[in-house]
Amino acid sequence: MLTGSDTGESSHKIPRAGAPGQLLSLVLYMASNKLTGDFDASEVIRGIRRLAGPNALGISYQNQTPTVRASLETLLSGAVSDSNIRLVKELLNLGTPPDVRVKLNYGRHKMLLHVAVDNQHSEIGWLVLRAGAEPNGAASPFRVTPLQIAADRANHDLVRLLLSYEAYPNLISKSQSTALRLAVSKRRPDIDSLLLKAGADVNAPGGGRITVLQSTVIVDRLDLAEMLLGAGADVNALRRSPNGPETALHDAARLGRLGFVKTFLERAAIADDSRCWELPILAAAKSKSVAIVRRLLEYKYAGNAAEEAERYSIQTALYAAVHSGKIEGIEHLLARAASVNALTSAYTSRLLPEAARTSPLELIKRLLDAGCDVNASGTGRRDEAAI
Repeated sequence: MLTGSDTGESSHKIPRAGAPGQLLSLVLYMASNKLTGDFDASEVIRGIRRLAGPNALGISYQNQTPTVRASLETLLSGAVSDSNIRLVKELLNLGTPPDVRVKLNYGRHKMLLHVAVDNQHSEIGWLVLRAGAEPNGAASPFRVTPLQIAADRANHDLVRLLLSYEAYPNLISKSQSTALRLAVSKRRPDIDSLLLKAGADVNAPGGGRITVLQSTVIVDRLDLAEMLLGAGADVNALRRSPNGPETALHDAARLGRLGFVKTFLERAAIADDSRCWELPILAAAKSKSVAIVRRLLEYKYAGNAAEEAERYSIQTALYAAVHSGKIEGIEHLLARAASVNALTSAYTSRLLPEAARTSPLELIKRLLDAGCDVNASGTGRRDEAAI
């Protein structure tokens, strides 16, 4: 037997590997003592296989006892975790299965391919896939796939590799994310293109039931929004916000992203979608986005739009503009003949009480010049005279 002094390692006794059959006890020793990184186990295995000569097949994984197979699997798991390419090659050459589960804390687990991708090691990922690893396996408990990990890491080589082995881009994790949804914030058009070419669902919902298109608005990626629309993304798809249903147009108006608003309107976005809890024009007015208010009015209310819809939208936007104190928006809306004395459909308060509470004196004067009634009651609790 070799001792620790013979190897420079611990005082554990290491079985002598003078015959092919003793590979089993050597592997068992290395696995149980976690020596994958302490010495080059791949050289030991190669040497024993050379000694075996024509009998090398006799030391394959398939010919071993369940105990030794488990040891080989443990050794392979450690080799992948340590990014030991040579040892991974040797163990896979022995026929060790590539779909070994790597146990984590609290009953969680990953597959070897997850570990390789998590370590961003393309060569080991390729070795494991070539050996037959399942590209769509989901890690417990969050059901995350290797492709989702690669997309989240913005690793183009791994995304391309996994797709070449038929990784499915539309699997959904426990957090309702797809690979494309995770790639949105990475600003990598090359990865976006790979996923779209592989058939990624441009209308799949993600975390919070938000669509990929709506995600592009939030992270300000107009380039990807245009790619998604070109691939068939539904510009009028709804998401559930805390306040109620919203579309991507509403998100763009709320965040003041004029480029998105123009693009969505050109793609037939509905500016007065009755399914939404509020109109995009109101969201734009609340965020003081005067240019977007103007664009929405020009698009939606030109031509044959219903007079009632126009009055409702303009009046609601006027109230929000007063609330935000943005006089430029008020000037534009008053030019559209908004009634300064009408109650809005969305609010119970009149304009002047709201202006008195939140707006500068210049804005209040402009409302009075437009004919605002100083004697009209507001909410019933406050009126203009009291304020």
